[in-house]
Amino acid sequence: MPTTGTQTAVHMQFRHKRKGSHLGTRRAKAKRTRARVRRNSDAISNLMRTSFPLTRYQRTDIGTFDSQVHTSLITAPATWIECFRSYNVPDEDVPRSYDCLSVRGKWTLQVEDNDEGNAWAQCFVVSLKPKVAAKTLARTANLSNMTTGLDFTNAPMGSAAGVVQGHSFFFLNPAIYTIHYKSGVRRMGGTTMGDIGVTNIRDSTTRGTYNVKWRKTFKNDEYNAAGFRGIPTGDIEPRNQLYFVVLSNADKNTLFIAHNALISGRQATSQ
Repeated sequence: MPTTGTQTAVHMQFRHKRKGSHLGTRRAKAKRTRARVRRNSDAISNLMRTSFPLTRYQRTDIGTFDSQVHTSLITAPATWIECFRSYNVPDEDVPRSYDCLSVRGKWTLQVEDNDEGNAWAQCFVVSLKPKVAAKTLARTANLSNMTTGLDFTNAPMGSAAGVVQGHSFFFLNPAIYTIHYKSGVRRMGGTTMGDIGVTNIRDSTTRGTYNVKWRKTFKNDEYNAAGFRGIPTGDIEPRNQLYFVVLSNADKNTLFIAHNALISGRQATSQ
């Protein structure tokens, strides 16, 4: 029997309702899936906060230096001091690994001896390029003996009133170093060119802060009662090393430095 126009319309309307019904079912299923994913995500987050609490350590430097390059390894767990906890974790309870998340720091430079005129300095937080890291550490004795023209470059500041100004305007070699922070050039002076005493401390002191994301895992593969904090400095992988570097004309001045770094990360609550 031929299909009439009325029958065709009813059939199309029925098919349209069935299609809409399936669409509503798919949407409801997707909504339930999203809710289940959120619950699982919250459960994992709660587990991480409980089993791997956020733990912070402090790394400090203080003293004077009179060389053009001053460096310190921030990420040396053996030099870290636990902080922001009501009690210290006994060595036997320190886990073998630590997942570092970030490093924040504050620093101050101050002129201690200004017989040669102005003090120029620039602070950096750097890491090493993976392909040249091992060779650079060996050549520079862990960045303690960096070479002008290879590791960095600078420019002479000339002289004024017969006083040598040393060098400034520093650039680090981008083929060797990844720069995570740089302070810009800072000038300090204990006296003016006319040998008039400076009474404003801001003229002889400079300071700065930095915040570096540093997602690295420090793991002690050998048993050690101190856990990851027992990793020998020489065994820290080059890719995990983060340095605070000061380039200056301190060979013509003596500079005082105070540097405080706060390392944040997660560690297991027990071995």
